Amino acid sequence: MVCILISWLVSVVAFDLLQRRVPNQWLLLSAALAFFVLARDASPLAVTWQDALTGGGVAFVVLLGFYALGMMGAGDVKFAAVLGLWLGGPPLVPIAVGAGLLAGGHALVCLARRHGPALLRRQRRAAGAMPAGTPVAGHASAHAPALDGAIPYAGYLALMALLWIALSLAPP
Repeated sequence: MVCILISWLVSVVAFDLLQRRVPNQWLLLSAALAFFVLARDASPLAVTWQDALTGGGVAFVVLLGFYALGMMGAGDVKFAAVLGLWLGGPPLVPIAVGAGLLAGGHALVCLARRHGPALLRRQRRAAGAMPAGTPVAGHASAHAPALDGAIPYAGYLALMALLWIALSLAPP
């Protein structure tokens, strides 16, 4: 069962990073499988019903607020809820913190790609190193899209969940 969970998480990482979405079918199938595993008392990570429902519910409610504010996509919210079913509540805190740091780094890269060339041109013009209107060689336009503009938070959650699973299953 751990192999299925790991495969699903790897798929979410790849799909969200490349497509900026997580298919609803994957989320529904994984939620159903999580409930099936819980019903058989066969959780690969010894998650109880109470931990699973609490983790899934709290993740959904907390991230739903970010979705309502337009700061997160619906797929990210649904993925976090399903992840809570698989892992329970306690691991979601360090996973969310790690994913938040990765997403913040992603946002900084996007900002640098979007605004860095224009800032470089302004600095060179201010220093008298180049006349106004001169393009900066090797740099994209300041109006170029920055990595699609969407942050693949579900992918980063999945990546951090993989790290958490690897650390929790590693021998002491």
